Amino acid sequence: MLGLSYARGEYIGFCDSDDFVDVASFKKAISIAKNYQCDVILLRSVVFDSVTGESYDFYDTHWWDYILQEKAFAVVTAISAPAVFRLEPNANTRLLKRSFIEKENLSFPLGLDFFEDFTFHVAELAAAKIFMYDKTGYYYRVNRAGKLTEQKSTKRFDMLKSVDLAFKEASSRNVNMSGWAYIICIACRVMYWCGQNTLVKDRRRFFELSTELIQKNVSKELFCVCMETFIDEQEKVLLSALKVGAVNFLVTHASAGRIRAVDTFRLLLSKDYGKEARRVVIKMFFSKVKSSLYNK
Repeated sequence: MLGLSYARGEYIGFCDSDDFVDVASFKKAISIAKNYQCDVILLRSVVFDSVTGESYDFYDTHWWDYILQEKAFAVVTAISAPAVFRLEPNANTRLLKRSFIEKENLSFPLGLDFFEDFTFHVAELAAAKIFMYDKTGYYYRVNRAGKLTEQKSTKRFDMLKSVDLAFKEASSRNVNMSGWAYIICIACRVMYWCGQNTLVKDRRRFFELSTELIQKNVSKELFCVCMETFIDEQEKVLLSALKVGAVNFLVTHASAGRIRAVDTFRLLLSKDYGKEARRVVIKMFFSKVKSSLYNK
């Protein structure tokens, strides 16, 4: 935020100290995006391992492919392509017009040490005309000693505050039902990931708060839209578990423990929100039984 207050350039970008950007790709993207008067410029990212030197696709590659449909670039909005909310909520993978930031009064929430990107991600994309350029612009480093996002601590609770603020942004910016579905989907994923990386003693409390957030913000209608929007069974089960408050299931699953039958009761018994989850849990149960018999 201090940097933003001093910035005078036409476009604003961010880069973490352990990552790097392809300046040439960013410059090329700007030269094209200006013709379309876009507010936000997005480029693909690549993950690279600091130890092995290997690189692989970024976490949102599927959604880039889904939106671009093999085009060299696309100009979209949250209305025409609500799946943009599913792109990785990382402020570093994009450029924003400084005038757009000022006009929309965009800011990173103060008081959060980690995960402040999520709120900014939702607010900017809800309001922007977006240029998506099918080139790699950002290189995200992993497997580095001291990397903050790979540490387990109580700071993971910052994600819950960020998600709560993001939901408020979505409401104030009149995001439509399709956009909300994608926001809920990515929120479930990031909260679950953070839940996996909390300290063991804090994990139950983390998922109790997570279920409260989802229960407060996801209506039955929105839940049904989400179930049609999610791309895999794991996400459907995750949302169902958060919606019905299956905390024991979430804690055990996140801890890679053996899920007991009793932990699935909330999913199995919920008539309104557990239908998809019931189907998958039952499928998992019979798969385990079959595997057990085969091994004998």
